[in-house]
Amino acid sequence: MKAPPVVKVPKAPAGFIPPSAADYRGFRPKRAELAVVPDAVLELRGFSNYASVFGMTAPAAQLVASALESASKWSTLLASSTSWMDFVKAGEGMAWKDTLTLTDRLKQPFALASANDPSMIARYPAIARLLGAAQQIAKKATATKKRKAAAKASAHKAAPVAAPAAAPQAQPAPQGTTTVTVTS
Repeated sequence: MKAPPVVKVPKAPAGFIPPSAADYRGFRPKRAELAVVPDAVLELRGFSNYASVFGMTAPAAQLVASALESASKWSTLLASSTSWMDFVKAGEGMAWKDTLTLTDRLKQPFALASANDPSMIARYPAIARLLGAAQQIAKKATATKKRKAAAKASAHKAAPVAAPAAAPQAQPAPQGTTTVTVTS
């Protein structure tokens, strides 16, 4: 198992609060646009009749060139960061796959040894928690489910249930009389 490379990952500036992704949704450049940015910046900086072609209401050529350059650098940084993040995620996933496979092999021997010598749990509490972590999580999940089910059941019992309205009862006809129904 290989250790991760030693790197210095920069932190976001203090106080940085990311804007909502909705604020820039739909404003992603296409690959073709990103590929041509360096050449477009060079052309903008050398565009001798920019004002006459684009008019007096267009932003300054240098402003557009600088904005394109800056945005392109952010895109490059995002691409390399995403690639790095994919590498780190893969490394972490494979490392834990290998490690948990190893530690799983320790569970039964430790449980058996602890059953014969209960003081082992006190001597090695972190190892005991590590090797029993999955069982503890499962026990807590089961207890939580039972508690929620009991709460739900008691809520149903506590809630008054309205009795259905009784249908009006037909009065029996006195003996010796005949009931006739007339329809028109």
